[in-house]
Amino acid sequence: MSFLLCSNACSNCSRAPDKQADTVMVNLGLAGANGKPVDGKDDQLPAPPALQLAASEAQHLAEAERQQEQRRRASEEATEAIRWEKERRAREEEERRLHEERRRAELEVERARHEAVRREAEARAEEAARLEEQKHLAERCREEEECRCAEEARKGEELRAFLGARRLKGVNDRKKGGLFSGGYSYPLHLDVRAKNAAAIEILLWGGADPGLLDSKGLTPIALAQMLNKKDSHKPVIAALQGPRRR
Repeated sequence: MSFLLCSNACSNCSRAPDKQADTVMVNLGLAGANGKPVDGKDDQLPAPPALQLAASEAQHLAEAERQQEQRRRASEEATEAIRWEKERRAREEEERRLHEERRRAELEVERARHEAVRREAEARAEEAARLEEQKHLAERCREEEECRCAEEARKGEELRAFLGARRLKGVNDRKKGGLFSGGYSYPLHLDVRAKNAAAIEILLWGGADPGLLDSKGLTPIALAQMLNKKDSHKPVIAALQGPRRR
């Protein structure tokens, strides 16, 4: 910056020159000969070729560094994106695996529950069937026992009636043939002669001994076989060979 002092009085100025008031400060570096800025395009001088080359290289170097930095950042971003994507897929795969495991566990629990329910239902059905079978069996046994008791009662009545009619005290009592006869026989022999197969069955049921001999030395079946003419005593023989005691 330069200082200019106007030492001559202006034509219109009647006062004496004042150094402090009349001094003007001018920056000569900012003004050219025509009053234009020195750094303006009109008055700027061209740079030397070496300086231009250095500036161009510096510019290219800066641009290369900028592009390299962009590529580095892009590579890092791509690597980070790939890593994030892999992690995301791994998380999704792990979540899918855990979900499938939970689902399989739930299905297994559900299957086990259904199986337990099915087995329990089968067990209840089998138990109900077993109880029903026991009930029917008990009912059949009761009916059979009632029938057996009724049959025994009937046979007992018939046996007592048979013995009473013949004035016998038991099924193996000896019965004399006559007042002046020395012969004798037993209730089975009497019914063999009478061809009474039903009475023979009652006597045998009541405990009559088919091995007793009459006064002629004959057993009831031997007597029946001797008297059997044209199968006349066949039912009697069959009765003697059937069940004997109750």
